[in-house]
Amino acid sequence: MTTSNNIAQYAKTDLLEAIESAHEHFNRLAYQSKTLHYLTRRLTSLASFMILFGLLTSTASLADKMAVHHIISLDTWQFYYQFDIHYFDMLVLGFSSLSILLSRILARVKNITELSTLKAQVDIGKHYSNRLIWAFSLSLLPGFFIFSLGEYADHLLFWGIFIFVGAYSSNRKYGYTRAFSRNRLYTVKIRLLYSEKALELDVDDNIRQKLHELINEASIQTHKDIVGDYIAYGNSALKWLSSKKLK
Repeated sequence: MTTSNNIAQYAKTDLLEAIESAHEHFNRLAYQSKTLHYLTRRLTSLASFMILFGLLTSTASLADKMAVHHIISLDTWQFYYQFDIHYFDMLVLGFSSLSILLSRILARVKNITELSTLKAQVDIGKHYSNRLIWAFSLSLLPGFFIFSLGEYADHLLFWGIFIFVGAYSSNRKYGYTRAFSRNRLYTVKIRLLYSEKALELDVDDNIRQKLHELINEASIQTHKDIVGDYIAYGNSALKWLSSKKLK
C-alpha cells in the first residue's frame, strides 16, 4: 500500500527536506490568513477613528455651529445642500458590502496548494484591500463639508460601531490574526532548526525530534485556538444579550 504524500511529508529520510516541507506548510497557513488579518484590523482601526470623532463631536454643545458650511457662506455651497445624509449611509453601506465580498473572495485562497500561487494571490488581495481602505477613508472627508457636523457625527458614530463590531467579531471568531501570528511564529522556529542542521549545532536525531515536537505543539495549539475562539465569541455574545435583557 502506497503512503499518501500528505501523510509522509514530515517523514522524509533527508532531514533538510522534512524541515523544508514543514516550513512550507506553516508558511502557507500564515499566507492564508494574512490578507484577512490586515483587512479586518485596518477596518477596525478606521472604525475606531469614526467612533472617536462621532463621540467627541456629538457631545459638543456647539456641534451645529461648528459646521463648515455655516462658517463659509458662499453660493457654491448651495449645490451641496441638496445632498441628504442618507447618501452618506448608502456610501458607507456600499464600502462595507465590498469589504464583505472581498473577504469572501479571499477566503477561497485556502483552496490553493502551491505556495507561489498563494503568495501572488495574497499580495493581490492585500493590494486591493489597502486601496479599498484608503478609498473608504477618503470618502468620509467630503461629508465633513457637506452635512451639518452634529448630524454627520451621529451617522459616523453609528457606522463606526457597526463596522468595528463586524470586523472585530469576524477576526475574533475566525481567528485571522491569531492564525497568522501563530503560523508565522512556527516558520521562524523551523528556520532555527534549519540553522541548527546547516551549522551542525546538534545531531540529526535531536533536530528531528524537535521538529516533530514543534509540529505536534502547533497542531494542539491550533485546535485550542479554533475551539477557544468559537466558545469565547459565543460566550461574549450571550453575556452581552443577557446584560441587555436584565436592563
